[in-house]
Amino acid sequence: PVSYLKKYPDRFKVLHIKDDYVIGESGKIDYKAIFDQFYKNGHEDWFVEIEEYMTPEQRAERMEMMEQWRKRQEEAKKQAAEGIQAGQGEEQRRPPRRPERTPEEESKRLETALDGISQSAAYLKASKFVK
Repeated sequence: PVSYLKKYPDRFKVLHIKDDYVIGESGKIDYKAIFDQFYKNGHEDWFVEIEEYMTPEQRAERMEMMEQWRKRQEEAKKQAAEGIQAGQGEEQRRPPRRPERTPEEESKRLETALDGISQSAAYLKASKFVK
């Protein structure tokens, strides 16, 4: 990200950051370097995207669902190129769906998300590089 911020200093007016779940926890991203270059470019607005916490099994399920969507998109593109309407000559399929959650499961998911938001906010507040 820093190389892009250096190469295109006026292109990115708003910074969008995210991490695996809690900002700063994975250690994969050098936020200090990113923020330093962003501020050096004369910009100040930024926002955070928080990823939903997932177990390794849930992450594998999500990746499989995304792969199914990708395959359906490729199939639709191929059919369109051949002049075939999507689903023509075959049983209409529904896109893969996320499993429905019970109210208790949804409550736990939201609790976990709020915890991740809280931890991310604490990390950013404590970071000396965030203005």
